[in-house]
Amino acid sequence: MSDVSTMERSTSVGAPTSISSKILLSKNEGRAAAEAVVQSVNSARFSIIEAAVLIKNDLDRFRQSREAVDGYLDVLVTGGVIAKGDARLGEKASKLSVYRKVGEHAQLISGFCRYFDPSLYVYYDVIRLFEALDRDEVALEHRLRAMAQLGVSRESLQQAIREIKSVRSTPAISAEAQVNSPSPTAILKASSGEFGLILATPSKSDIRLLAQDIADQSVSTPRCLRVHERTADTAVLLVASLIVDIPVVVQRLLPYCGFSDASHVFLMEDAKGYDIARCAALTVASRGDYIVPASDLEKIVANRLSPLETAASLATEDDGRLHLFATGASHGWTSIVGADNWSVGDVS
Repeated sequence: MSDVSTMERSTSVGAPTSISSKILLSKNEGRAAAEAVVQSVNSARFSIIEAAVLIKNDLDRFRQSREAVDGYLDVLVTGGVIAKGDARLGEKASKLSVYRKVGEHAQLISGFCRYFDPSLYVYYDVIRLFEALDRDEVALEHRLRAMAQLGVSRESLQQAIREIKSVRSTPAISAEAQVNSPSPTAILKASSGEFGLILATPSKSDIRLLAQDIADQSVSTPRCLRVHERTADTAVLLVASLIVDIPVVVQRLLPYCGFSDASHVFLMEDAKGYDIARCAALTVASRGDYIVPASDLEKIVANRLSPLETAASLATEDDGRLHLFATGASHGWTSIVGADNWSVGDVS
């Protein structure tokens, strides 16, 4: 007798169902639950957060049944919610893990969604930023509010996360790097109120704005375009950007900061296949009597430090350190954060 007929017969007399019928029922339950997710995703009032909560709860419910999970994932693939590759990986699949994480933090995302557009992976990076901030909701709101005027994107969120991690890891990394890195130079001593070391970490939005024609003599000139007013006679500028954005950096940002040309460009990561234009780079410029020794920079860059750590290796706090386009404050630096770079006012 087949498993199906056994299940029907046993159920009709109130006897326990067979093991096979339980498996079949569990798989059907998994498929039914997944169909609810697909309907939610395809509905006119689709909510990523609602779908994430459904997926998180369903995966928890079917955790003990491989058959139910298989049926569940099959329907999600058919419905276009996940790819076949994700189904093969099961709960280890990247997209499923992202949905789960968003589902686990649905209340957090709902509370801050006014700061960003609906996007599964933006939600995910907001959660990662929240975790990087030691799960401090007040600190998260402060960050998101500062970032929102230029647009909260995956790039800006990931940059904020990297900077938080780099600041926290600076002492340990710097101590390890001292073997190969030169000590901060004392030649950059700036007068009070001047900056001898400038670090710029522009986002894509900042690059787009820098590429526009802006009259730098206007009374309404943004702060980031008035840096040259406070740059010391002897100074160094480091700009972290993608290689593809270097023309904008050299032609627009350098003059606004008081520098005429770049002296070095260093790759900050290994080339990703043939798309070297998307690699992170560090553009260096100097003015006055001091020229940054290429050998010193090569040693620093070879340590794969963050832009903030790399810059800190070149000068002490007494040299006057300015961080443009920062995502948050850093000890020992004057930081202009987020949209404040494009507000009107003095550089301070």
